[in-house]
Amino acid sequence: MEKRKQFLKYLRKNRRRIILAVAVSLVPIVLFTYNLGGHSRGVLPPEKVFLASASGSGLDGVFASPAYLPYRAVVHVLSSLGVERIEFYRMISVIIALLSVWAFYSIIRRWYTRRIALLGTLLFCTSSVVLHAARTAMPDVMQLSVLMTMSVGLWLRRTRHKKLALYAFLAALAMTVYVPGLIWVAIALIWFRGGQLVRLIGRQTLAMKLLLLCMTLIILAPAVVASVLHPRELLSILGLPDYVYSAGLYWANAKLVLGGLLWRFNIGPWLWTPGTPILDLVTFVMVLMGVYSLRFEKGLIRTQIQLSLFALYLILILLLGPIGIVALAPPLYLLATGGFAFMLQQWFAVFPHNPFARTIAVVSMIGLLSGVVVYQSYRYFTVWPNHPDVRVVLTDQYLVK
Repeated sequence: MEKRKQFLKYLRKNRRRIILAVAVSLVPIVLFTYNLGGHSRGVLPPEKVFLASASGSGLDGVFASPAYLPYRAVVHVLSSLGVERIEFYRMISVIIALLSVWAFYSIIRRWYTRRIALLGTLLFCTSSVVLHAARTAMPDVMQLSVLMTMSVGLWLRRTRHKKLALYAFLAALAMTVYVPGLIWVAIALIWFRGGQLVRLIGRQTLAMKLLLLCMTLIILAPAVVASVLHPRELLSILGLPDYVYSAGLYWANAKLVLGGLLWRFNIGPWLWTPGTPILDLVTFVMVLMGVYSLRFEKGLIRTQIQLSLFALYLILILLLGPIGIVALAPPLYLLATGGFAFMLQQWFAVFPHNPFARTIAVVSMIGLLSGVVVYQSYRYFTVWPNHPDVRVVLTDQYLVK
């Protein structure tokens, strides 16, 4: 009876945290798994091509490149087990996307309030870019794992569980070789946190140091094998293209990407709703507000992280490297969340002691965000599968083989 009372007291005391945890956990799970196989009416053409290359060539297909090797390895295992339903292959993307969403919340929570973290996470996980990546059996979703790397780095900086955080941090750094372009983030983390990392490793026992070394080498081993078999693929680790293309092609790609942010982004009806922009107008304005707010936070580490991350991925995409538009989702939505936080801060600064004005600001912001969430979700779940150009390419074939 006493334990029951203590439990109820704990629930009452921490009800807000519990509600937030449930919302952040359940909302993306529902969004990413709802009608996972039937929504797109079967296997999409690019899915079929990728799954065939990853599973139909034995280990040569798995080790064809270090890029996205863990994803291809899981596909190969599922194929070897005789799995044919597309839903199981898409679950790989779902799991990666869920971990990335929770990492996004963890990052925002360290930078802002719980309210901002919840709103920003809902904005992120309902964006059409993330929904397409999370619900498609394509390895591009691994570009979202930059959030996991950042989250572990921030955790190592502040946690009291240094040993566990050290394992996670070294594992995250080693895994960056499997995601094109992410190695630059690892280099930046080592540059800024290398001293702390060396000190932490130096405090460990000899057995612990050997264990950390073995873990890192085991994670890196497949990438080393793939690089030895295909040396040219080392460029993919850096997120750089294999060739130098013509100036006209670079210009066309720049117009596609930069124009697609707010106007029309056309990369194929099987991966995007034709004729629609990457960002809606509200999110685009919030991104601009987020960039503007950084001029008042020049000394903060989050300013360096957000601007560097956005510049890095934009440059790699414009260079026609092996990186999709999914890579821009984390920096764009980090900036958009910062824009929302900045607007609320400015409003509260004008009305510091007026509860009515503060309530109006919060309600208005929640209403605005709700409109964005509904629009982005509707565009993916309703508009995309029913668009005439999309219906032509849907196969109604639910088996991979």
